[in-house]
Amino acid sequence: MRAGSAYSCAWAAPGRDGAFAYILRRIEATKRYPEEARRLGHRGTVAVRFRIGSDGAVAAAEVAASSGSSFLDTASLETVRRAAPLPAVPGWLRVRISYGLAEARP
Repeated sequence: MRAGSAYSCAWAAPGRDGAFAYILRRIEATKRYPEEARRLGHRGTVAVRFRIGSDGAVAAAEVAASSGSSFLDTASLETVRRAAPLPAVPGWLRVRISYGLAEARP
């Protein structure tokens, strides 16, 4: 994981750690700092709550805790959706996606 990124999981059970680690890697790989947010100096952490369908697509996603920047909130939802296809796991997952100063530099 790159510095400036933080994640948490709404569930923890034996055997699911591998799937969740893979999901986190996929999310991290698709994360993009929005250009407008970078230009305006926006930084923060967004908590996203989401479910994965049996087909691996994100079936539902919502901002569980806003960063205070609509640019970062929207980018975080897009990041989670862009990470698909993902392993189907039951229930809701929660990740925190952080955008910091180091990433804001061009």
